[in-house]
Amino acid sequence: MVAVAAPMARAARAAHPRSAPPSATYDPSSPTHRPSPRALAAPLGRALGVLTLALGNLCAGGPGLLRLGGSGEVGGLRMESPAAIAAPVPNLSAAKRAKKMFKAKLNKVPLFMVTNEGNSPFLSSLNSGDQAALMFILPNEAEKMLDGILQSPNGASSGAKVLVTTLERGFTLAKLEPARSGLQDPVTGRDLNMVWQFMPHTGEQRQAQLLKAKSGKVPGGVPMMPGYTVDGLAYQRRGKLVRPVFLSSKDAREAVDRAKKEFAEGEGAGGGAPKLEIKVFDFLNYLLTLERRIKTDALGAEEEIRSLEFVAATEAIEASEKLKKEDGGSRMAKVW
Repeated sequence: MVAVAAPMARAARAAHPRSAPPSATYDPSSPTHRPSPRALAAPLGRALGVLTLALGNLCAGGPGLLRLGGSGEVGGLRMESPAAIAAPVPNLSAAKRAKKMFKAKLNKVPLFMVTNEGNSPFLSSLNSGDQAALMFILPNEAEKMLDGILQSPNGASSGAKVLVTTLERGFTLAKLEPARSGLQDPVTGRDLNMVWQFMPHTGEQRQAQLLKAKSGKVPGGVPMMPGYTVDGLAYQRRGKLVRPVFLSSKDAREAVDRAKKEFAEGEGAGGGAPKLEIKVFDFLNYLLTLERRIKTDALGAEEEIRSLEFVAATEAIEASEKLKKEDGGSRMAKVW
């Protein structure tokens, strides 16, 4: 697998960007996957798969993107299949409010990429020869990729760094159709395309599998990017109760422990603590469900989005604050 800095000012949208020579090489050992026309997968590290939110997958649920399973609820979150979604009923004002809230809540979650000094992402080669810009919800996987680049030939002079942006920006980029990368196949001369991909975190997948096994659920079928809710757990935010949606199993467990401790020290001292069970679900599929509902059930989507709070991993918040200070800015970078 080879990674080069994408030679694009606006990588995802440029129609014919200029080609540029590779600035660094990134070559971890990884299993191979056969890419499909609808979903290109770029493994990074042993036993890792990559999730590509290609437009074809949004409609068809191709390999690399789990379908929006059957209708129902997971930890109080409404999950729908495409077949269960009713015909859209226009409600433009509610849809506008819901979309604005959805974007604001995604913007609170940091996302990490490895870029050069000009904030162009390093690209990893897919089996097809096409390129993928990788995005990380947790910083340590981005740091691993950065280390691989810096240790490669010319890596020290590549200007490689970890850049922090937002989940809202990454979610938007990941849904774009493949675009020209500005690179060519050295053998055939074919113009190579690029896609934006979320990279799963092996540690979180392992913890999600353990939580599913502990709850009596079949341990198989762990989401590429798990999310966690806790039945019965809610917080006061500006006078309203919101349900936290955790992106870290560690944070979810610590929240449960704090809630049980507070209950024992408070009015529950004379009784048993409530059972607070952590539920595991597919976070990216849930985001797709919410996005669909904004178009088909705007009032319901608005109500649900208002009741949620996406809780970024503690280490992600700490890393983003550190990176923003190092860059001399107080805001997350908005690039591409």
